[in-house]
Amino acid sequence: MICTEFLRHKAKLEWIRHGDENSSLCHQNSKARRIQNQVYVIYDKDGIWQDREEGVTQAFLDFYQGLLGSTSPNRRLVVQQIVQSGPLLTKAHKAILNSSYTVAEIKASLKSIDGAKALGLDGFRAYFYKDSWSIVEEDVIHVVLDFFTSGKLLKEVNSTSITLIPKNKCPTHVTLVTLDQSLAVMFCTSVSQKS
Repeated sequence: MICTEFLRHKAKLEWIRHGDENSSLCHQNSKARRIQNQVYVIYDKDGIWQDREEGVTQAFLDFYQGLLGSTSPNRRLVVQQIVQSGPLLTKAHKAILNSSYTVAEIKASLKSIDGAKALGLDGFRAYFYKDSWSIVEEDVIHVVLDFFTSGKLLKEVNSTSITLIPKNKCPTHVTLVTLDQSLAVMFCTSVSQKS
């Protein structure tokens, strides 16, 4: 017991000394975490044992697509009379919403984003765009303005990828690896709306 505690303490000291460096210790710890967080075998939603990579992947896809693809049959229709009797936009508000975006607004929007937020699917945080603004400014502004004039945007620019990392070791059933029993890591790239 004392030997285990000593080794754990020694490992923490090694991590404090060399953990953030681009060292073999850093890569070794990263690889160990990646292996620990991987689900290699699982029972799917029908109770069938999946032990191949394709089967495990399909088990999770089927389970979560079933959750996300459901609709509510008891949904009521919107009653137009109620909407019309509530507060409506004024002409001034309509003019603001219909006005064209400016280069200054795009720059201000980028400056308002916290640079340390979660990285997007491209692997870059907002710091990248802020730090390399002199290089990417023209392209970013062109893409944003083009979106607001044409209404078309590559789906990769505004997408989300959710990665579930199980909190418990060796989950056995796909239904046990739910959002409340996993650390959901979301990689989001989004376009802000004009306020």
